[in-house]
Amino acid sequence: MEILASGQLLFSALVLGATYALIALGLNLVYGTMRLLNVAHGDLVMLGAYVAYWLFTFMTVSPLLSMFLAMVIAAGLGALAYVGIFRRQLAERATAGRLEANSLLLFFGLSVIMQNVASLVF
Repeated sequence: MEILASGQLLFSALVLGATYALIALGLNLVYGTMRLLNVAHGDLVMLGAYVAYWLFTFMTVSPLLSMFLAMVIAAGLGALAYVGIFRRQLAERATAGRLEANSLLLFFGLSVIMQNVASLVF
């Protein structure tokens, strides 16, 4: 029985490590391409997890389909935040030397909003 538990522990550790690697890769990609430090990245991951749980539990969607739909919804919300908020910030990059400070303030605000909305809804 210990061998089975060790195998499950190893598999769980690998899945968790892969999840952390994907989150770090997303942060690196956003910072490397746009030079914006996205502190709300974890909140998008949290929102995706809540949406997947909601779809699986209440809408009785299969787990794999609910994860895919949650990924699409979180990507859509990220794109909506970019178009609605951050595109203008990036357009002002040439004129303003405070891009990092302003974007950090915007991302912290988005993070607080997403956390509070998630606590109200879920």
